[in-house]
Amino acid sequence: MVTDNPDAPLILVVEDDDSHAELMKISLHSAVEEYRLEMAGSLYAARAKILLQAPALILTDYRLPDGDGSELVVTVKGLCPVILLTAQGNEQVAVDAMKAGAHDYVVKTAAVFSGMSRIVQCGLREWACIQEQKKAEIERQRMERHLLHIQKLESLGTMSGGIAHDFNNLLQAVLGNLELTLMKLPRDASVRHFVDRAITAAERAAKLSGMMLAYSGKGLFKIEKVDLTALVEHNSAMLIATVSKSIRFEMKLDHALPQIMADGDQLLQVIMNLIINASEAIGDANGSITLATGVQEFDQIALNRSLLEEKPATGGYVWMEVSDSGCGMDAATLDKLFDPFFTTKFTGRGLGMSAAQGIIRAHKGAILVESSPGVGTTIQVLFPVVVTSENQETSSETTADDMALTAIRHPDRVLIVDDEEMIREVCTEMLGELGFETIAATGGVEALRIFQEQEGHIELVLLDHSMPGMDGVAVFKELRRISPEIKVLLASGYSEEEVAERFKGLGLDGFIQKPFNLNRLTEVVQQVLGKSSFTDATSLTEKTV
Repeated sequence: MVTDNPDAPLILVVEDDDSHAELMKISLHSAVEEYRLEMAGSLYAARAKILLQAPALILTDYRLPDGDGSELVVTVKGLCPVILLTAQGNEQVAVDAMKAGAHDYVVKTAAVFSGMSRIVQCGLREWACIQEQKKAEIERQRMERHLLHIQKLESLGTMSGGIAHDFNNLLQAVLGNLELTLMKLPRDASVRHFVDRAITAAERAAKLSGMMLAYSGKGLFKIEKVDLTALVEHNSAMLIATVSKSIRFEMKLDHALPQIMADGDQLLQVIMNLIINASEAIGDANGSITLATGVQEFDQIALNRSLLEEKPATGGYVWMEVSDSGCGMDAATLDKLFDPFFTTKFTGRGLGMSAAQGIIRAHKGAILVESSPGVGTTIQVLFPVVVTSENQETSSETTADDMALTAIRHPDRVLIVDDEEMIREVCTEMLGELGFETIAATGGVEALRIFQEQEGHIELVLLDHSMPGMDGVAVFKELRRISPEIKVLLASGYSEEEVAERFKGLGLDGFIQKPFNLNRLTEVVQQVLGKSSFTDATSLTEKTV
């Protein structure tokens, strides 16, 4: 029936023949379903009514005084179905109408006029099904793009982690040999500053490798209780120095934040990267950057907006926010914000935001971003509030910054197991500086043969984690089967967190990440030889974020 109910579908009838228009009105009046009805006698009148209110369906005569009814298909642009009516059936006209986008093509007959309500009902149902199918297809394509994006990021993460591992092996040989060279040179040697420069460059390369590991989620983390506001205030001078003098830098810090379990150095890297990114977005123009901290409860709706694939659970989060008045980002740029080496500024840059993403992901956090071109950008990073007991160990890693190089004099031997010759050579020299006799093995099978031949004369095994054939886990298990008391120090280009799960519960004595210097090696060897095996590999698991 025809009604004034605003919720009923609006049917627009476009017909210049009054008798045909009246027949259609009668049929719709007798319908069981409710419809609102608008009438028009020309294309011009129909377009005027469409501008006032979009119909749910259009019934239009094919031939009208001012044009063809098929032109209304272009007018509505797929917003509603258009059914074309004609007094004379013509196959070519029908084909042309359907190609133009008409929903249906009907020849006018007495039966058609009397059943017009059924035609309208079927048209609306079919249109609703088509729209659902389109929505499903759009969602399928969106999910497909999302999965491809995730797979791309996973592939990039795996690749960057592998490259960083191999790069750290190379850096171990470079830094180790440079340090040994420096030790052999007289203090007044004119070439010492060249070696110092090379060491500095290699250490910078190690930091870049660390950023690649951070992006892959395999970085080294020193987990401890962190007050985010205190961290910002302690490093405020350095943060301000990264911003151009033409930019106003403001901090709005909450001094009543609960502590979080995090790596302070890694969080500082995130903050630095966000501020540098904000400064570059403003460029040489005048502008402002605001760094703020706070704490609040976040519901699942808000957390689902995180740009990370893993959405965290509802709860309390300490947040850090960087807002800028820069150029802002459109949707396409925002989609690539954390892609490695993507940048809108300088060629070859762009790993900083990727590393920040990896660090936040490893801390089980979230990233919320709001940005508009010409307006600016706000990036909010969330870290979960963690309740810890008072007697919990707050730091699982010590520092060797102030440690003096002290030789460890011991008559027994160290077995070095590594498939890289340059690593074996440099470790042999470094351990020699510590007073150890050494013997090297190129892989697991050779290492086990040597160990059995010299059982009782080998006090420590420096074991590489990733080797062809027998890897570090297999060699470790076999060593402990032969001699349960043997001390094993694991070395890897990956971080401790990355290898922790494979050694969990095995009682590994220690871990050292490549590249390491002589001070670090001294410290770790002293720790391993100075106490018994870590219970249940706690040193490998307590630091996992």
